[in-house]
Amino acid sequence: MSDMYHSSNAPRQPLVSGLENHKHKDPIPRAALRAMLALVVVVTAGVSLAVYSGVEPTARPPVMDIEAARAVMITPRLDGGLDVADASTGALIKSYPENDAGFLLGAHRAYTFERKRNGFAPDAAPLEFVRWVNGHMSILDPSTGWRADLHAFGSAHQANLETILEAAG
Repeated sequence: MSDMYHSSNAPRQPLVSGLENHKHKDPIPRAALRAMLALVVVVTAGVSLAVYSGVEPTARPPVMDIEAARAVMITPRLDGGLDVADASTGALIKSYPENDAGFLLGAHRAYTFERKRNGFAPDAAPLEFVRWVNGHMSILDPSTGWRADLHAFGSAHQANLETILEAAG
């Protein structure tokens, strides 16, 4: 059957012309390959050492004194907005419309996910809005240890949290 497609007397042609005499060096030098392998080995060893020695995988800011704090409950609404209420009195502090709850909605999703992951009901306990002595603000979930520091998210979000922290209720 192979005779039907190829003549045994025909000279074999290279698939791409001009490559039969092409000679070149390795595209990646051996020293670079060895350096990459060494880097992979060192990083793998470092990560393994950290995991097996029990080093905490996340960095935490230093512990500071709390200047002001407020326990709140965040409740999502069916229209996509959020209600923030004082945890001790149940009084509504602030109601956010659908398009204005961006950061708090994201925080709500994050701590709800963390609570479910740790076996807690999403609305089992209040959150704490905290202003530290250095002026930075955070949202804390005491039930899971979850924390969002607001200085990384801009002054508008910090001012928004400040209004909730200072609101009468």
